[in-house]
Amino acid sequence: MRAFVALALLTAACHHRRPPTPADDGFRHPIDAPAPSTLPADDGFRHPIDADPPSLLRPLPLSADLDQAREPIWDMSALPGALVVAERGFGVLTVNPDNGEPLRNLGFPEVQQVASRDGLVLVGEYEALHAVDAATGTVRWTATTEENPRELAFMPDGGSVLAAVHNRVERRDAATGALRWAWTASPAKNDGDIDTVTTLDVTPDGLTVVTHDGAQVISLVAETGTRTREITRLGDTVFAVALSPDGNLLVAGSMARDLVLVDFRAGKVLRSYTTPGWVVDVAWSPDGRFFATLDLSGHVEVRDASGETALEAAVEGSSASGLLWTETGLIVWSDDRAWTWR
Repeated sequence: MRAFVALALLTAACHHRRPPTPADDGFRHPIDAPAPSTLPADDGFRHPIDADPPSLLRPLPLSADLDQAREPIWDMSALPGALVVAERGFGVLTVNPDNGEPLRNLGFPEVQQVASRDGLVLVGEYEALHAVDAATGTVRWTATTEENPRELAFMPDGGSVLAAVHNRVERRDAATGALRWAWTASPAKNDGDIDTVTTLDVTPDGLTVVTHDGAQVISLVAETGTRTREITRLGDTVFAVALSPDGNLLVAGSMARDLVLVDFRAGKVLRSYTTPGWVVDVAWSPDGRFFATLDLSGHVEVRDASGETALEAAVEGSSASGLLWTETGLIVWSDDRAWTWR
């Protein structure tokens, strides 16, 4: 049954309702909250399931077009002054994050993944990658892929892009889409095993790509795609990895509902956790002080860099769930709804 569910969800998408009920005095913001070390046990921050706590998340204002479409948000990225929203059935939208008004619809109604940098939006849809100018909507190049990409990322210098496509990781030139290399995961050995590559990240120096081979979190040489080492092994297929902004720490989670915080350079597991559902996404704050996790049950948790829980919240989880942490705050989405925490 687990294999059937996993395959069904992976066929639909990759790696992101009803908002929680606010307290009478409105939504609670981080500036109002006491420090995590002084939080009383009954203030709602640590008990999202068995109480009606003040909400940690507030609804993100999105455009009327998104509200009318009622299609799943599969991914989000960000450009200066704009969110880039991949909404299946409607397209790739650039949206003003302050008022939710659409700035431009770039099209691509079958979009599933997006990444953006320097005015360029990388769009992943069924069996294709597109590089699109965010200001004009002009498609600079299109590359055919074996399946729909499940994770997209720019290299730190912006000169090339990474894509997790089916059972491999590809590196392509950002200007032309030309393939530089492709690394392929090991074939599935047993019935129910999944050889799909679902997640990746890259170190800040651009030298190392982090991804997975089944349940193994591994590293690749960014220049050549050569596999170098196993960093750690989880209980089942890895579904999310994220490096801290300085590249020293790594968070990884899997379908086995396990989550680890790792000293990336040493390959040493510092903390391990069990989550209510399988981990669908992880994200670090831009300053590297906190990381957030989201699992399929809709459990959202923010921990500090030492692994201590800072706060928790809950949304109705789904396969279309994810996280984006920008300079202005953490964004959590699931299906056609999104929330922020600032």
